[in-house]
Amino acid sequence: MRKNTLFLLLTFLGINSLLAVNSLRVGDPRNSWYTQQGTVEEASYAIRPKGIYTEIGMYLTFSAQGTTYLAGDSLEVVLKFDLPENAVVTDSWLWIGDTIYKADILDRWTASSIFEGFVMRRTDPSILTKENATQHTLRIFPMRGDQQRKVKITILVPT
Repeated sequence: MRKNTLFLLLTFLGINSLLAVNSLRVGDPRNSWYTQQGTVEEASYAIRPKGIYTEIGMYLTFSAQGTTYLAGDSLEVVLKFDLPENAVVTDSWLWIGDTIYKADILDRWTASSIFEGFVMRRTDPSILTKENATQHTLRIFPMRGDQQRKVKITILVPT
């Protein structure tokens, strides 16, 4: 029992370094030069051992609360965050109303082309890209000024 408690404590203490949010911005993608600070309305984690890894499911709900955007504005959420260099993102999920959609894992060029096509049609995509060994960017579109958007990102971290 003590070993399990120690494992959970170490995992819990490691969460802060696991999701070091560099920035959360919301803005109109047609005016990408002007964005405002976004809000994480809710964050929860599901942590479980998976072989020599720890699987962490991060559930995040975003909003534009506290910004000057109007209820009808069509916004893009941009979350830039760091993960440990040896962490692996295994999936990403997007809530659209009451339906949950699992993202496809694609090469960057194909995924970016599809995402931009959705944005031009003003419909619901999300895209998660790995910028370098530790930096990741999650984009969600659209989110109305009075709306919340929810995602789940699952990662594996060596234990």
